[in-house]
Amino acid sequence: MHKLFNGAFIVLSLGLAVAALAYALPQPWWLELFTHFIMQYAVGAVVFLLYYLLKKKRAQALLSATYLVGTLLVLAPYLHGQSPDSNTTLSTQKVTAIFSNTHYSSVSVLDLAELIQQQQPEFVFLAELGAGQFAELRELVPEYSGLLTEGGRDPWAHPVSYLAPTSVGEIGKTVLYFDTLSPAIEVVAPKYPDLRLLAVHIFPPRSARTVGLRDTALKNIAQHASKQENLVVLGDLNITNFSPPFARMLREGGLSDVRVGRGVLSSWPTVLPTLFGIPIDHALAKGAWQICEFERGPNIGSDHFPLIVTLCYNTIEEM
Repeated sequence: MHKLFNGAFIVLSLGLAVAALAYALPQPWWLELFTHFIMQYAVGAVVFLLYYLLKKKRAQALLSATYLVGTLLVLAPYLHGQSPDSNTTLSTQKVTAIFSNTHYSSVSVLDLAELIQQQQPEFVFLAELGAGQFAELRELVPEYSGLLTEGGRDPWAHPVSYLAPTSVGEIGKTVLYFDTLSPAIEVVAPKYPDLRLLAVHIFPPRSARTVGLRDTALKNIAQHASKQENLVVLGDLNITNFSPPFARMLREGGLSDVRVGRGVLSSWPTVLPTLFGIPIDHALAKGAWQICEFERGPNIGSDHFPLIVTLCYNTIEEM
């Protein structure tokens, strides 16, 4: 058992070392993947700290404590930080939106329809939803209509579709490409002043090519956001909050991360307990509309949990 713990401790040490390198070196591409597991490193550090304290192994216990402090410094803004809307005065005008990567091969359309009926959101954005599933969903929630965005320019490119109830009224919609391959959708509704919603699903980091596509999309999203006075971004970005490209996107786009002050709230994969999942589905905002409520929805059969956000209209500048 002791040998097993020592071996696992070496693996943890190597993982943290590579993650630390990723913050300094942009290449090779796979370095950045190790930054996604900061929460798991923290859990491991706690386990090893307790184990080595019991075994009276001072050197290993000290290293474990160092690892724990390092990971907690990264996690601190999410565990005890100040949420983006904490210094603003928000009006009572609210909008609810759902984003879900539905994973067309496994999602339960019935469960998805039930979630929509329970939440009664003004906007629903769905990635990886097939035409047949979209039609079935429309029959189950007939008060909702929308656009099925098809025709991604790559077999791995999954477009984002949207639904909205007729009560929302007229909706302006634009299909955008941030990585040249995957269609995203941006909507505005005159009923809600200053509200601009962008829903995206970009490539997962499976290879140098897809990491390049993902990072290009993040850069282009940041550029797009920097030109907008008001924007809410919802989507599967296939990157965690702890990754350098994610931080760069927030900084360059002027976007705030809804998880700050609210917890890590892992969104993928649904088959693992929360502590072993990672947050790759995101809600970001800037301008007049802030995200005042944020929760992870129930398992609807996909490998991703849906995100449910409540947007509040900020009628007064930050205090």
